[in-house]
Amino acid sequence: DVDESPWLAKRFGLAHVPAVLFFQLGVMYYYTGAYTGDLLVNFAQSGYRTAGHSHVPPEPHIADSHERTFLITVGVVAVVSAALYLVDLLLGRQRARAVKPTGKAR
Repeated sequence: DVDESPWLAKRFGLAHVPAVLFFQLGVMYYYTGAYTGDLLVNFAQSGYRTAGHSHVPPEPHIADSHERTFLITVGVVAVVSAALYLVDLLLGRQRARAVKPTGKAR
């Protein structure tokens, strides 16, 4: 049920349902015929050999869905850190000039 498990549709590239996929030895075969008992049995027994196929996609990793968010967060933290470093550097120079002795005796 791709409505309850949309990650399945994404993983297996399902653009429409119903869809019949046959899996054997790490290969995924796509059925494109009519959904009759005889044709489906024929596909499962030998017809899959002439069908379109690809390697079975790997299972998604828990971090895959959060990878983009993580990368954006790391980028934002890096930019903000660099900006704060520059502000601190500029303020440090400004303080050094303000405290610098003039050389005049009072």
